[in-house]
Amino acid sequence: QTTTNAAQGLALEERLALSPFIRNAVLHGSGRPYNVALVAIDEARVREWAAQQALELSDDLTGDARVRELIQDELDQYSRDFRPYERPLRCTLTTTPLSIENGLLTPTLKVKRRAVESRFAAAFDALYSGSVRAADPATTVGTSTRSARPLHREQ
Repeated sequence: QTTTNAAQGLALEERLALSPFIRNAVLHGSGRPYNVALVAIDEARVREWAAQQALELSDDLTGDARVRELIQDELDQYSRDFRPYERPLRCTLTTTPLSIENGLLTPTLKVKRRAVESRFAAAFDALYSGSVRAADPATTVGTSTRSARPLHREQ
């Protein structure tokens, strides 16, 4: 069972975005066995966190295991008040924020779900198939070579 109540899904997305490391979160899962999410990370804040921890991160933040662990911890912390089936089981990280300019937000700053689902279709499908290769960033966000990577939570 996945989130079918749109209000609950929006509430969870808004809660996840309270994390200082998450710019946007979009849940995906209607008609699927579990929820997954697209998480746009705040690149500057993640790099600040790494500097405070004396960590050297690669240019590709979405592929760094320490960043993925940080974001998973944030997802767990900010979603703990929601039912287990509402929480995203897996997610894809991107450094591309959702914006009006890139067509992923409306002028009133609401998520254009069809545009997000279309742009990140391969990444979402990979999260359900378990295939990392299908979520190749080059196939999900146009010209960027480092914008979306899957993050998996142990079941």
